[in-house]
Amino acid sequence: MRGNIICLLALYGCIPMVLYCFSKYKPERAVIICFFGALMFLPMEQLNIPLILYNKMTATAIGVIIAIKVYDPEKLEGAALNPVDIPMVCWCLSGFLASIANGLGPKDGFQEAFNTFTTWGIPYIAGRLYFSNADRIKLLCLSIFAAGLIYTPFVLFELKMSPQAHRIVYGYMQHSFAQVMRGGGYRPMVFMEHGIMLGTWVSMGALVGLWCTFTKVFPKKMWHAPTVLLAVVLLGAAIACKSSGAIALCLMGFLVLVITAKLKIGFLVWILLLIPSAYIGTRATGYWDGQNFVDFITEKFSADRAASLKFRFDNENILVEKALEQPVFGWGGWGRSRVYDEEGKDVSITDGLWVIVLGKRGYFGLLSITLVLILPMFLFLLKCPPRLWGKPEYAPTAVISFIPLLFMIDCLLNGMVNQVYVIFAGGASGLLAKYGIAGLEHQTLSDKDSLTVGPVPHQNAPQAQRNLGALRFPKTEEGGISDALGVRALTNPVLSGSVGRVGIRIGLAGLKDEDPESQTRHGSRNAHGPVLAGRVKKQSARIKTEAFNYVGPRNLQDPGKNPTGLMSRRLTMQGQTDPSGDQKNESEEKTRDNKDADTETGWVRKI
Repeated sequence: MRGNIICLLALYGCIPMVLYCFSKYKPERAVIICFFGALMFLPMEQLNIPLILYNKMTATAIGVIIAIKVYDPEKLEGAALNPVDIPMVCWCLSGFLASIANGLGPKDGFQEAFNTFTTWGIPYIAGRLYFSNADRIKLLCLSIFAAGLIYTPFVLFELKMSPQAHRIVYGYMQHSFAQVMRGGGYRPMVFMEHGIMLGTWVSMGALVGLWCTFTKVFPKKMWHAPTVLLAVVLLGAAIACKSSGAIALCLMGFLVLVITAKLKIGFLVWILLLIPSAYIGTRATGYWDGQNFVDFITEKFSADRAASLKFRFDNENILVEKALEQPVFGWGGWGRSRVYDEEGKDVSITDGLWVIVLGKRGYFGLLSITLVLILPMFLFLLKCPPRLWGKPEYAPTAVISFIPLLFMIDCLLNGMVNQVYVIFAGGASGLLAKYGIAGLEHQTLSDKDSLTVGPVPHQNAPQAQRNLGALRFPKTEEGGISDALGVRALTNPVLSGSVGRVGIRIGLAGLKDEDPESQTRHGSRNAHGPVLAGRVKKQSARIKTEAFNYVGPRNLQDPGKNPTGLMSRRLTMQGQTDPSGDQKNESEEKTRDNKDADTETGWVRKI
C-alpha cells in the first residue's frame, strides 16, 4: 500500500466515521456528508482485502448501508421495488451472469455482484430512500453548489503550486505527474482520481449554481455574499480546472435548460438523450469506425486533437471487435476483455466507460447502466412540461435529473465513476416514478398553501407541514369539500405537536347539520387553489338557512388558553343565518377587532 499512516487511518476509519455521522445528523444530511466528504477529501487508494473492493467510496457505501440498518431500519424495511429500479437491479446482476457465462464460477460471480452493489447499488438506494421528494432534491442542489465552493481554494492552490494536496496529506501523488501539465500550466486534481474527474465535479456544481440562481431557487444572498457572484466564482473555478470537456458540458447543460424553459419545447433535451444511444449503438456494433469524424476535426480544428481522437477510436475498435466475440454477457473480469499480442502483452487502452462495460458485461450490462443514467431525464421530460422547468418548484429536479445524463455523455470518452451522480439518479428516478409532477407540486407547498384541499403530506415532511396536512379539508367525490372538517388523529402526538394556533382556525367540525344540502354548500374548487375570502362572501350571501351551533376542539395542548367565546367570534360557519342591521355591523366590528395578529389575512373563516 502507498501512503502514510494518515492514509491508512482514513481508509480504516471510514466506516466508523459514517456511523458517527448517522448518529449525529438526520439520515439525508448524513448521506450527503459521508459521500461528498469521502469523494472530496479521502485518499485515492485501495486496501488489499480478500473478495471485496475496498476503497474510499465502497467503504463509505458499506458504512452507509450498515448505518441505515442500525439507525433508520424502518426506512429500509419499508422500501419497495419500482419498475424504475429494474435497470439498476440488472446492472448489479450483470457481473454474476458474466462470471457464470464464462465458467468463472459462482464465487467469482458473487464477488463481482457485491462490488457492483457497493459501487453503484448502495448510492442508488440512498438516493431512492432519502432524496425522492422535492425538498431533498433542493438540498442536493445546495449541497453540490456548496461543495464546489469549498473546493475552489484547493483548485486555486494547485493551479499555482501544481497538484500537491494529496501528496502533502497522504504522502504520495495519486496519478502520473505527466498528465497534470495542461495549457502551459498545471491541471489540479486535489483529492480526486484525475483532473478530468475534478473538472467534471466542479463544472456540475457550477451548472447547478447558475441554473438555481437563474430560476430563483437560491436566495439572492447566501453566506453573506450575492448568489450570482458565488455562481460566477464557481464557474471560474471550473474553467481553472482546464478540462475542456467538462466546461463544455456545463455551458451546454445550462444553455439547454434555459432555452427549453424559455421556448417551452424540449427538442434539445431529446437530442441529448439520443447522443449516448446513437454513439454506443453505432460504435458497439462496429457499424461506425469514427474515421470521418477524425477527418472533420483535422480539417476544421486541430491536427493534434484529431490525432488524439484517432488514437482513442483505434483502441475502441479493437476492444469492440474482441467484445463482439461474447456479445450478450461479455468476458467477465480478470482482464479477459482486453486485447493482447502474440507475446501476451496488453496492447489495448480503455478510456470510455461504455467500452469497458461492453467488454466485461456485454450488451446486457451496457444497456442496464445506460438506462440507469438517462432514465431520470427521460422521465422528467415525459412528466413535466418544459414550460414549467424554469419555475422554482421544478427547477431543482430538472437540473438534478440532467446531471446523470451529462455524466453518461462524459462516460463516452472517460471512465471515472462518481457515486454522487448515482445518488442523483436514484433520487430523481424515485421522485418521478412515485409521484410524477404531483410530487413536485404537493411537496413544495408553503404553510399558507397547505391549508387547501390535497393529500396529506408524508410523515417525513417538516413538522409544521405534517400538522397542517393533517387538518386539511377532505375532498368529496364531486370535487368539493365535505362537512366532515374534523381534526385527523387528535390523539396522535406527532400530528398534534404544534397545532395550537392553526388547529383552532381550520380543524373544527360541524357536529349538527339538519340541512340535507350541506354536503354541497362549499362548492367545487381547484385542489390546489387558496381559500378566497371574496368567494366565501358571495356564497354566504346566497345561503339563507337556520342557524345551528358550531362545536369544535379548543387548544389541543392547553384548553384553558383558548376561550370558547373568542373562538366563536372568529369563526363564521356555513349554514349560519346572515346577520342584518345593527347585529350585522356589530358582528363585523367584532370580527375585525379579533383578527389574528400572526397572519396577514386574519383568521380563515369557513363559510
